[in-house]
Amino acid sequence: MKFFGTRIKTVFSIGVFTMALLVTTAPAFASSNISIPVESTQDVLADFVDTVYNGKSKEIVGIYIEDKLAMPIVQQPEDDHAFISSRKDTLTQFALPADYGVIGVLAHNTEAGEAFYELELGDVVVVVYGNGATDRYEITNDEVWKAYNPQDAYNGTFESMSTRETLSLRDLFIQTYTKPDTLVFQTCYAQGSNLQWGRLFITAELLD
Repeated sequence: MKFFGTRIKTVFSIGVFTMALLVTTAPAFASSNISIPVESTQDVLADFVDTVYNGKSKEIVGIYIEDKLAMPIVQQPEDDHAFISSRKDTLTQFALPADYGVIGVLAHNTEAGEAFYELELGDVVVVVYGNGATDRYEITNDEVWKAYNPQDAYNGTFESMSTRETLSLRDLFIQTYTKPDTLVFQTCYAQGSNLQWGRLFITAELLD
């Protein structure tokens, strides 16, 4: 597997990941989890697909999880890798992980990212493409990482709150975003007034 083929790509990758780690922090952190209400019927997924359809077979246009989440997803502009939609009902695809066969889904924790805190192991995530095709993923892991100096692309480190493992920024990117056929939700995780305390990653694996 090709992780970081040249020094230039390594620097670029780490820099973009740094921006993503920073910009998923919103102005404040929701004190309670608020789910996005989704009508539970057999037709709701089909109706959602119709609302995001644009005819582009290679473009991801929506994310659906029964009874929990149904949101369009927008792409980052080519010249703005730090872009994340500020709309409460819109997700953003993190462009860089696509190079590794991974779907990265970013959101501010006080906007669309609020819904991430309602997700559970075993939930099935439906990825909707512009031509109406879908892929299904199952959530298999969620983890919070405490951030130490996340602004520093070379010396910033992160500590897993479940295993106490400590990783550099580069190694956290590789561990999180380079396993093919996975989907990763990312938003920030605050403690008190510290809005950059940590990051929440929720990983789902492609179903056959």
